[in-house]
Amino acid sequence: MKYLALAMVALLAISASKPGVMKTKTNFFIHGYVRDSSSGAPIASASVDGDCAMGLAPFHTTTDTSGYYYVSDSTSYGRGYWDVTASHPSYYPKTRVVYLPTQSYVDFYLVHRK
Repeated sequence: MKYLALAMVALLAISASKPGVMKTKTNFFIHGYVRDSSSGAPIASASVDGDCAMGLAPFHTTTDTSGYYYVSDSTSYGRGYWDVTASHPSYYPKTRVVYLPTQSYVDFYLVHRK
């Protein structure tokens, strides 16, 4: 019993060393548009990828013809800070730091490669 208590304290200390990120999994969604920064035109087939510092499962989706993307999952992703990147071969990628589940609407405006 003593060792179990010590293990639990150690696990809590490790979890606390990553401020702002909780390991609990929760329902969340993230959505928005990916657009051209000059014209505001939608960018179809852009990739939107999310990666969490906690090593949770990353997510990937692509935009539809209106530049819209939507990701929802209740089993793989966790609450915390995520690096979310929108990219397309004709544009420079853009990364935003997003806190999920609080910040769920995220638009991206990409700069066209010359």
